[in-house]
Amino acid sequence: MIERKGNGPDYPSYVIAANTARYKPAKGWVLQRGAMHVDSGLAPQPDYRFDSLVDRHFREPPKQLTLAQEGAD
Repeated sequence: MIERKGNGPDYPSYVIAANTARYKPAKGWVLQRGAMHVDSGLAPQPDYRFDSLVDRHFREPPKQLTLAQEGAD
């Protein structure tokens, strides 16, 4: 699951949930079989289903995510 907190229509919040995810150094995280919900703060937004998706803004490799989790304790 990937969540981004936005601040309005120009930078909306979103939640992406997927059945599987793999990290590929050249692409980043490749998510498969999931859905994305966008909340711009305006009228209700539809959910989008996808077979495959790459979030270009989420590039942290698995090792970096593990270190961030350990530092939160």
